[in-house]
Amino acid sequence: MLGEQERVVELFAQAESLAEELGDKWRLAHVFADSCAYFSQEGDHQRAINAGERALVLATEMGDSALQVNAQVRLVRVYIRLGDYRRAIDLCEQNLSSLKGRPVGERSPFGMQAIVSVATRSQRAVCLGEVGELAQGIGWAQEAVHIAETVGGHSHSLTVACSALSYLHLVKGDLQKALTLLDRSLQICRTAHLDVWLSWPQAQLGYAYVHLHRSSEALPLLEEAAKRPSLGVGIGYYFCWLSEAYLQAGRRDDAIEVGQRALDRARKSKERGQEAWALRLLGEISSQAVTPQIEKAEEHYRRAVTLAEELGMRPLIAHCHVGLGKLYCRGGSRQQAEEHLTTATAMMREMEMGLWLEEAEAELKELE
Repeated sequence: MLGEQERVVELFAQAESLAEELGDKWRLAHVFADSCAYFSQEGDHQRAINAGERALVLATEMGDSALQVNAQVRLVRVYIRLGDYRRAIDLCEQNLSSLKGRPVGERSPFGMQAIVSVATRSQRAVCLGEVGELAQGIGWAQEAVHIAETVGGHSHSLTVACSALSYLHLVKGDLQKALTLLDRSLQICRTAHLDVWLSWPQAQLGYAYVHLHRSSEALPLLEEAAKRPSLGVGIGYYFCWLSEAYLQAGRRDDAIEVGQRALDRARKSKERGQEAWALRLLGEISSQAVTPQIEKAEEHYRRAVTLAEELGMRPLIAHCHVGLGKLYCRGGSRQQAEEHLTTATAMMREMEMGLWLEEAEAELKELE
């Protein structure tokens, strides 16, 4: 919390050494689980996976189901960052199975900040949103909110759940529902002083404002969020959304610089989902140049689609087809534009993507 990262690593090493010296598998597993969460937050995902898997092996050897759940929740966070949404969903399903028959508001056996049933449902919801299973994802996020409200008095769990649900509505293109939830999340964070979580709903709000054409309000929110670490998803999203806000505000050079930073950071950390979103963003920037950079934009979009198809990121694929359709329209390639926009509208209609579908349909109609 104080930003003393080197000291954190030193203390983890001391704790690991002490637990091994004592032959205390239970404490050693907790050290590894906490290390997993920390290293993922710092972008060292392979080290996080190694720690999380060691925690899981020890928990399994001891038959400690609560510790297994703890380790798996931490590993889910890593796999979300890496863009391995299906692996993350599988781990969430294992946790939900382990939690059957236990009180939904239970916290103490798990050693976690959030109520584990809320955290697991929220994680599952976000993953489902990324792969385009939006209705199912929203259902899980609504369950998470309901559990957090029912238990009461646990601000962290409630803002985790509200932030997951608002993100699903953003992916779906229902900005008004997202805004209501984001106002609630921000109020909870500020009242309960949840500073390490604040930037996630703050960044989401900025993104919503960008697409409501309120860039003057979006920019300060996104600029502040990009400076602050978060317990939410990777910071690459913040850079992508900030770049979009700069582009909308006419600050093209800033948009390019921040967009490239998003791509570089995602590649360095092997955060492939965020890499795909950054590639799509750079395609948008090249497409919207005074003289559209057709070949450059096309290359970015196609790389984004290739990666998104590998990861199963259907909403992103649909957005890329819209971008390609608009690009070819600007370049005078009417047939190619129509093909991509038709594909995009079909995908978005199937996923019921609200505002995004309306915008794609409007672009397609202009070709008639």
